[in-house]
Amino acid sequence: MKKRLGLYTILFLLLAGCSTQSGANQLIHPNLEEDVDQVVSSLDEAYEERRSLTEEEESLVNKFNEKYELGKFSDEGETYEMNDLEKAIVSEVNGLSIFTGVDESLSSEKDLYQSTSDNLNDFLEADEIPEGIKGEYPTYTEHEGIHPVIKSEAEDLVREFDPLVNGDEQNVDQRAFDDLKRFVNEYSGKDFEVDGEFYLINEDEMIMSYYFENLKKDIENGGLQSATITDFNSIKSLLDQ
Repeated sequence: MKKRLGLYTILFLLLAGCSTQSGANQLIHPNLEEDVDQVVSSLDEAYEERRSLTEEEESLVNKFNEKYELGKFSDEGETYEMNDLEKAIVSEVNGLSIFTGVDESLSSEKDLYQSTSDNLNDFLEADEIPEGIKGEYPTYTEHEGIHPVIKSEAEDLVREFDPLVNGDEQNVDQRAFDDLKRFVNEYSGKDFEVDGEFYLINEDEMIMSYYFENLKKDIENGGLQSATITDFNSIKSLLDQ
């Protein structure tokens, strides 16, 4: 009798273990699931209190992004490349972090936090990768400093516009201005692509693009502001680093 009871106990534990495993979403890495639970719990609290994030909460979101925003992370010494569903989940969590302090919506409507939360929950419960997100999220290649392609293009723009900003040149070369507009359009977003590789825009690249955008606006408005001149010369310092 004791032997039979022992066998029943072992069988029960095995079945319980199988049940637990089948209940987990096999498409989502357990590390990501655990971290999403932690971050969303913190964001939900801020949302319920209708406030922006505290420094500690922002720090938690930043750590989450640093770990997952490239679309890959280290797991027990190996690089794990995330699937499109996991990348979409990270994107929705980032959306939640922006919308915690939004204004109250009409009672019949969902606000941005609620709609983003619904999307996130749908992704977390998905048993397959939705067709609509397949191929939408690249895996990024890491890079330090200003990417060589961006640096080369920025140096060309500095040479072209330095006589206008710091010299006596009055006329704007249309070809150079077209290059300026293209640079701003290309590098003002979240990421950029070079030879089939995708890269996230880092802080220095973002600042440089912003300064060039101010130059473009001033040229379109017919005059340079002193702040724009200062910013333009700051680009030179960024490029010399």
